[in-house]
Amino acid sequence: MPYYDIDEFIKSCKNAKENIICLKKVKTDSIKFFGIKDPIEFIANRGCDNLKFINSKEWENNKGIIVDGYKFETHKKSGYLAFGKKGNKRIIKSFHRGFSISESDFLYSPFKILGGNNGE
Repeated sequence: MPYYDIDEFIKSCKNAKENIICLKKVKTDSIKFFGIKDPIEFIANRGCDNLKFINSKEWENNKGIIVDGYKFETHKKSGYLAFGKKGNKRIIKSFHRGFSISESDFLYSPFKILGGNNGE
């Protein structure tokens, strides 16, 4: 179960942009992986299709902040979005290419192409 309400997060991106903190890596990754210059605007306009909740967990580098992770699709690419909240500020922690959960996918077992016992 998500810690935060995803619809409220999306509304905040649209109506309260001044309360959204977008980490520098989020901006560079959104351009690198999706060609998106303004991830906040993209999220506000519901550009993340098929949002599916993955998990909630404490942010490793920011103890005390819970982060919700979601997978999504856009422009035939899978993506990953993670966000949290500190005070009245929402923080976009991640916005990049998605992780794989399929055993047949290269991202799930990257050493498979090497062969041998570990690559099976």
